[in-house]
Amino acid sequence: MSKLPRLKVEKVIRKLRKLGFIGPIPGGKHLRMVHPETKKIIPIPIHKGKDINQ
Repeated sequence: MSKLPRLKVEKVIRKLRKLGFIGPIPGGKHLRMVHPETKKIIPIPIHKGKDINQ
């Protein structure tokens, strides 16, 4: 099975906004994006100098 690419936090936030998510909402070491219709919450880890792993 092939590995998925690492992603930059900014790119993930942009993609989620295009899908209708609102945020980011700060909270500890993660940001949260919330979809207004489904109330689905997506946590996004933020660690200085690191990309997001899959």
